[in-house]
Amino acid sequence: MIERDLKDRDLLRPSPARALAVDLGGTRLRAAAISADGAVLVRREARTPADGSPRTLVGSIVDLLSAVAAELPEDSRAGLRGIGVSAVGPLDAERGVLLGPPNLGSGYRGLELAGPLRRRFGLPVAVERDTNVAALGERAFGAAQERDDFVYLTVSTGIGGGVFAEGRLLGGKGGFAGELGHVPVGLGGPACGCGQPGHLEAYSSGTGIARRAQEAVADGRSAALARLTRERGGELDAVDIV
Repeated sequence: MIERDLKDRDLLRPSPARALAVDLGGTRLRAAAISADGAVLVRREARTPADGSPRTLVGSIVDLLSAVAAELPEDSRAGLRGIGVSAVGPLDAERGVLLGPPNLGSGYRGLELAGPLRRRFGLPVAVERDTNVAALGERAFGAAQERDDFVYLTVSTGIGGGVFAEGRLLGGKGGFAGELGHVPVGLGGPACGCGQPGHLEAYSSGTGIARRAQEAVADGRSAALARLTRERGGELDAVDIV
């Protein structure tokens, strides 16, 4: 009986941190310490820097991860095995480099993420497109645990997706499989962040919806949105919408 009680008590103890994680989005940075069973032990977030400076962005990521690590017990920090970076695409996952993310701006084209974080924290670093990471998370811990074939769709600053087929995450040429936000849905439609017209992301992402909301306010088509705009200090953005 005593042995069983001790084992039960051990099950109630929180699992130690096994990895640091950061989510780089178009409007938000989120960082966390994660246990082996997927539990979030510590979580911090901040606005994604908007000054277009790669140095500022990398510095903000380092600061946020450092703040998360500082909240961990010393033995958990010593047991960390790596850092996972979920970032807006497109990107080169093998090199850990952003290729030209439309929702961050042209100043981040070719920005290396893996190297600076590896040097700063002394840990292995894996970088992957955010929607692929989300699909992997659902497959490991969420609603898709029993599914070998599914599509994950996310609506945030942009629109993205991840595709599993026969139990494998599809990468596609250049890692572009699952870039569902860049499917053309309207000829001659509004310009997407990537520069092309009429993509799904231009209409239905957080930024796309915010733009359409601003147009409705300017044209006098929505009293409710006009009231919300006044409450938000005169302008709606993707953070208000998503």
